[in-house]
Amino acid sequence: MSTPGMSAMPILFVIVPALLGLAGLWLLIGSVRELLRNSALARNGLTVDGRVVSSNLKITSSGGRDSNARSRLVETIEFTTANGQRVRGVPVHSDVGMLDRTGEQVTVLHHRDRPDQFIAPRNGRSISPAGPLLKIVFSFVFLGFLAFFITMSLSMFGQMGQIFGGCLLADRSQPDQPAHSSTVSPFSVTTARGCGERATSTSSRSCSAVTA
Repeated sequence: MSTPGMSAMPILFVIVPALLGLAGLWLLIGSVRELLRNSALARNGLTVDGRVVSSNLKITSSGGRDSNARSRLVETIEFTTANGQRVRGVPVHSDVGMLDRTGEQVTVLHHRDRPDQFIAPRNGRSISPAGPLLKIVFSFVFLGFLAFFITMSLSMFGQMGQIFGGCLLADRSQPDQPAHSSTVSPFSVTTARGCGERATSTSSRSCSAVTA
């Protein structure tokens, strides 16, 4: 019979890492899409001139601690496509960091059919793939560690199940021992008889000696 603690262990060691694995897989897919999209815009995007309308500070924090907070500027850029369509929006990805380019003219690379999908690289040519690549490498390492952890956990629980199953089978195979046994062995009866005869013989000799 399993205890509540034992029944909860598979949830902690298998299901929780599996959920974390889904989060790591989501990060991996997003990073690959970001890398491919930036590469496609830099290679096949149409080049036009744009202007940075505004730059807003965005602070992201992980873990709720100020030491883990990251700050960056989110630009709003306005430009006109070759066919006269006016676009105003935020780049799908930016590498400016904390560089304030408000009011400056920048180079914009936008999608041929969807001009709202655009980038404005800091160097005017392409965005460095270092950021997405680092996230991809981290995702692979994280997923590999989780896969190893889940495999070892399943192996451990399998061995524990075999041990507990063997102990339970051994307990069931042993016959119940009676609390009290009323059977007297023949050896005990013979020994008792021999002791009784020797005691009777000794008493008779003692009585004869006293009478004489």
